[in-house]
Amino acid sequence: MNCILEVMKVSVIGAGNVANHLIPALQQNDISIVQVYSRTFEHAKSLAKRTNATAIKSIEEMTDKVDVILIMTPDDLIEDIALSIPPETVQQAVIAHTSGGRSSKILKPSHHKYGCFYPLQSFSKQDENIEFDKIPMLITGNKHFSQQILLELARAIHPAPQLITDDQRAQLHVAAVFANNFTNHLLKISQDLLAKKQLD
Repeated sequence: MNCILEVMKVSVIGAGNVANHLIPALQQNDISIVQVYSRTFEHAKSLAKRTNATAIKSIEEMTDKVDVILIMTPDDLIEDIALSIPPETVQQAVIAHTSGGRSSKILKPSHHKYGCFYPLQSFSKQDENIEFDKIPMLITGNKHFSQQILLELARAIHPAPQLITDDQRAQLHVAAVFANNFTNHLLKISQDLLAKKQLD
């Protein structure tokens, strides 16, 4: 990996579907996962065990010796979680969320280096062998430094991550929701119509 930093260090907040696919992929590509926090400690321990990280029970335990803090939680929790991170913890780190629908600027009140690290993909527990090099990796950063660090992190799993704005990401996210969710819904309707008549 062509690194700005010798070994990039990452702390993770959240241990849901996105984290359970993305974080092991990063760890397998020479990114050091340092800590994992989740509201459910058992989930944090499970993900930490898979990535040689330390599970922590509270955000106050987060180390300041990382380059990136990734928030991978439901959208409505991101802002409050960012505000709860002790300021001294994030003096050096870039903080980023992985939401397609939320602006990176929701991190601005508490942090001066922030952005978004967004894989354009729906994730579920059943997914296996996700090929991150084939998933668009979309990066937003508030400053050149933030952009470069998040791009370098993305290059661990993708040959050509793209810089985009918050507005562009929101439009891509909405388009993806229509293409993915509505297409699946139409297929379900088709299936139900055929099932009623016992047709294959």
